[in-house]
Amino acid sequence: MGKKVGVSGEQVRRVKKILESASDEQLRNLRRDEATIREVFNALKEFNTHYEKVEIWTIDGKLMIRQDFHEIMPPLQEHELNGLENDILKYGCSEPIAVWNNIILDGHHRYKICCKHGIEYKTFNTSEKIKDANQAKIWIIKTQLARRNPSEFGKGEMLLNLERVINEEKE
Repeated sequence: MGKKVGVSGEQVRRVKKILESASDEQLRNLRRDEATIREVFNALKEFNTHYEKVEIWTIDGKLMIRQDFHEIMPPLQEHELNGLENDILKYGCSEPIAVWNNIILDGHHRYKICCKHGIEYKTFNTSEKIKDANQAKIWIIKTQLARRNPSEFGKGEMLLNLERVINEEKE
């Protein structure tokens, strides 16, 4: 699949020190540094129990896939995935991959296909509008319900996921 992102105690201490002393401008610049992005996210994982329960991996070291976000939606059928891959191979990746804090919200399959074939992709950053993981999950579900043609069972799964996430947000 991709490589799982690991973190050492030294990396956590280094990132924590960087974050504590960094100005807003420095933090914006850090976001552009792929290694630091991984370290910052792993530091957050280390200190935040919410993230400790979540498997995260990357393929190209730039964007991250968070397992629980990836699994919210029913998987594409094989013919849908093949069609998407053929379309990207023929025309390129025309739709940006939606990200929140460098974690993919929408475009997991496009990301994997682009990485597999070395095709350039663009991103759309939702970080200013989405404040936490529950809001990210709600955004994923609403976006997919508006876009895809899921089966009735798939719609039911998505709506149950949406209800669960909204209830978690209220708690």
